[in-house]
Amino acid sequence: MERLNYYEYTLIIRPDLAMSDVEKIISRLSEVVKNTGGSVLHHVNHGIKEIKYEMKKNKRAYYIMLAIRANSTALQELQRISGISGDILKSVAIKVDAPSVAPMINFETESKYKSNEQTGE
Repeated sequence: MERLNYYEYTLIIRPDLAMSDVEKIISRLSEVVKNTGGSVLHHVNHGIKEIKYEMKKNKRAYYIMLAIRANSTALQELQRISGISGDILKSVAIKVDAPSVAPMINFETESKYKSNEQTGE
């Protein structure tokens, strides 16, 4: 049996999709991980954000991060599906030593928190 490693798998998805379509993509990728003996620990949807450079004529995109525990077979399949899909603009897998304990803070929430700290609210 292949060793399971922890990964943060980040997706940049076309902004013109409905949220239900984005959830279908997440479900499909989660199924791949589960069917190969891994698990999805959690996922974070950061919503639609500005892209620093244009990707396939898009200046904005959904940013999604999946925290997974998977083997190399699952990772290869995720990358294959992401490459084939016209809805996924870019994906990247980062191997981490341990999973994040809780979902990351949403960028908008974090910036509002920082601005409230500065104003004393």
